[in-house]
Amino acid sequence: MPAASEDGFVGAWFEVEFGTHLKGAFMECKGFGSSSNVVEMMQNNAQGHRINAKIPGVLTWTDITLSRGLTDSKEIWDWFKMIHEGKIDKARQNGTITMINHEGTAVAKFEFINAWPSGLTGPSFNATSNEHGVEEVTITHEGYKRSK
Repeated sequence: MPAASEDGFVGAWFEVEFGTHLKGAFMECKGFGSSSNVVEMMQNNAQGHRINAKIPGVLTWTDITLSRGLTDSKEIWDWFKMIHEGKIDKARQNGTITMINHEGTAVAKFEFINAWPSGLTGPSFNATSNEHGVEEVTITHEGYKRSK
């Protein structure tokens, strides 16, 4: 069998957009995933023998974590604040994360449903380091699909 003719995508950056609350480029995006619980049931097969059948149960989605260098934008902080003010319905947003290659072309796009920020981590400060400050936001959602 011949080898695949396409190489895997290399992402230079990720464009993120969640409604009006969060737009921008991020340096890291992790946590895409889902899993289905396995439900075991005793059944009779066609010959009348008892078997242990396994069927898919509830599908769950993992949270995603976005990381970027600290900027003067407070979009993430304002969006997160909505949750603590009880404005959950207003905070829920559909959104997209698009992987961009080195040529600036979108190579993969993921669409999220009813996303909201469930965690926020500010930067660590160290005056003796040359590292830049990084902020992370954890996004909880009700599902996603790959559209590109």
